[in-house]
This record gives sequence, structure tokens and C-alpha cells, in this order.
Amino acid sequence: MSILYVSLSLWLTGLITASLRAAVGPADDRVSTMSGMMLAMTAGMMTGLIVGTGAPLVAGGDLWAATLLGIGGGLAAGLVVGAPVGMLALLDGGMAGLMGGMMGAMLGVMAPAVVVPTVLLLLTLYLLAHTGLLYHLDREAQHADAPRRSRRTRLLLLVLALVGLSVLGGLARTSAPEAQPQHHSYASTISGSPM
Repeated sequence: MSILYVSLSLWLTGLITASLRAAVGPADDRVSTMSGMMLAMTAGMMTGLIVGTGAPLVAGGDLWAATLLGIGGGLAAGLVVGAPVGMLALLDGGMAGLMGGMMGAMLGVMAPAVVVPTVLLLLTLYLLAHTGLLYHLDREAQHADAPRRSRRTRLLLLVLALVGLSVLGGLARTSAPEAQPQHHSYASTISGSPM
């Protein structure tokens, strides 16, 4: 079940990142450098966090493998979204992806019991940030009399992302294990044996 959950989370993260990449547009229809840097930083950081947090489920709790997966996902998303804008956005997205991947891997390895709700929270935050960035891009295009970007494609990707998020929420609700009480004392952690 965890492999299915991680693959759906990655698919949803890729969908949101593809929508951000579509918002940037081709090289001749560039957004401002500051907006492009925000898009690349958001894509890199959130993708790195989500992939890094979910990676310990696939890597068996191995911090090194989870870190590499998180950094790889974050770097790829930041570079893909930042490349059409320029070198500053490319560097900003790449470095944010690197940082997000490391933080996500540490979070996933340190708190394995809450990986599923954490990834759902991060996906929700990514969707909210994505919606705000798209609103900002539309406002920026109105003021600059720039050509309108394809709203239909972005809306379709956003709806698909929301459907995917609701599916993941349903999977998390049905597969959540019940908490088992753990009785530990300070003496048992020091000596390695129960009192």
C-alpha cells in the first residue's frame, strides 16, 4: 500500500509542477524574473519536501537513499520550471529543491508514523501556493498587456490535482494504522531492557 501511496503522491506532485511549468510558457513569452524565481523556488522546494518525506517509505527508512531521492526530485522540478525564465530562476529553483529534498528526507526518516498525513499536508500547501502563484501571474499579465496563457490547461491540471489529492486522502484514511500505546521508561532506554 505504501508503494501505491508514494507513486500517487509523486504523480500528483509532478502534475502540479507541470502546471507551474506550463504557466511559465515558452522562452519567447517569459514572465518577469522575480515571478519566475518564485515559481521555480516553490516548485523545487515543495517537490523536494514531498518526495523527500515520502521517500523513506520506498527506501526502507534509509536516510541516505531518501535524501538522494528528495534532492533529485526537488532539483529536477526547480530546474525544469526555472530554465525558461533565466539563470537566476534556474539557480533559485535548483537550490530550493536541494534544500527541500534534504529537509523532507530528514522529516520522513525521523517521524515515520506521520509520513502519510505530512505528505497530504504538504500537497495541500503546494496546491494553495500554486493557486496563489497562478493568480499573481494572471494579474501580472493584465498589467503588462502580455499574451494570455492557456487558462484551460492550467484549470484542467489543477482539477486533476485536486481529484488526486482527494483520492490520496481517502487512501490515507483507510490505510491508517491504529496507534499502539508504547510504555517506555528512561531506565529501559538506557539499559536496553524493560524494567
